[in-house]
Amino acid sequence: MKIGYQLLVDIESLWASVLRTKYGVADTLPLCLKNGSCSRLWNGLNDIWEDIWYDIWLGSHGRLVSECTISFSPRPVAVSDMVIAAGGWDWNRVRDECSLCNGGPGSVPLFFSLPFDEWFDANVNKRLSGGDGGVDWGVRFSIYCWLLWKSCCSRMLDVDYEEQGSILERRNRLVVECGAAFRAQQQRLPREMSSILHWEGPRCGWIKRNVDAGVNPSDGSAAVGGVFRDESGTWLSGFSLRIGRCSVLLAELWAIRDGLRHAWDLGFRYIELETDNKEVANLCNGLSETLAKSILVEGIHELRQREWQTCISYVCRERNAVADKLASLGRYQSLEGLMFVIPPDVVVELVGTEQCRW
Repeated sequence: MKIGYQLLVDIESLWASVLRTKYGVADTLPLCLKNGSCSRLWNGLNDIWEDIWYDIWLGSHGRLVSECTISFSPRPVAVSDMVIAAGGWDWNRVRDECSLCNGGPGSVPLFFSLPFDEWFDANVNKRLSGGDGGVDWGVRFSIYCWLLWKSCCSRMLDVDYEEQGSILERRNRLVVECGAAFRAQQQRLPREMSSILHWEGPRCGWIKRNVDAGVNPSDGSAAVGGVFRDESGTWLSGFSLRIGRCSVLLAELWAIRDGLRHAWDLGFRYIELETDNKEVANLCNGLSETLAKSILVEGIHELRQREWQTCISYVCRERNAVADKLASLGRYQSLEGLMFVIPPDVVVELVGTEQCRW
């Protein structure tokens, strides 16, 4: 900024005269310094040049752009645009620009002025549904705080830490996944109805694969589990596996993709696959756009295009109980996981009960 100012006022100096001549800057103040091929110095000046027009140079007259007689495209709104000449916040402008500030003018300054404990409690318990997948403000606020706290701790305590993508991108992804999880939960059957349900076998000649996934909230590690059974309920194969840190949605998709691969390798050509995550079932059937472009979803679609018949559907948790226990067992396994040719002890009784019911 200082060099840019000197370029304007110190026009008699050799360096300023050379730059002005080289890049065709006349005696008048230019609106921009863009040039197709230029030095690093000129590129740097160009990056901050627009800010000159939006800073308050004229005291009570406001920003320099307000005194400009030449029209040009305005820049995107910045934080500095929310400040008045005296240095305080322009609350009316904040309210107009922020889509979440729909509680009236009084609620905006309140957000910035409450004592910490009251401020935190007010945000966590405030139920304002916005544009981020219909997720309540309290949930979104908690996600923002957690990501900022985690990033801050990682930067301070881990010398080798490198930020993987922007916090805003991760925030958006988590909010979308939370919205998908909430919608799936709301669509589940009432508890009193689902309690009488149990596993049902596949059609004659088909094999059923039940899969489930879980994430440990303390460290974010995910595990998956699954089981193959025939139409009589006979155990064919099962597995438990810890897959590292990821979201529940991604873990469920991973379990389905791996289940399809395993079924193909075992020679099964008529497969019914069940999951207790409705959002995942919709993704696999092309009924949702949440993660439609992810590698896992594309891999599932590619596998299903092979010469066989597959069916992926949603079931309530009670009908997916064996896979759920295998996924829980996977939390204690290595990344290589375990394959079960016979039911492990934790599901022997449940498998027998479901087989008798069926």
